[in-house]
Amino acid sequence: MFDQGPAVALNVFDWKRERIDPALVQKLTNRNNISLCIGCL
Repeated sequence: MFDQGPAVALNVFDWKRERIDPALVQKLTNRNNISLCIGCL
């Protein structure tokens, strides 16, 4: 089993204050070596 960090829920918005699709946010963070995954609680 892997050790996991704390869980944080958030939404990301663009400059027009429109919510960005979570799958797109995950793809962008993966490209920059940031560990982030989407899921539902």
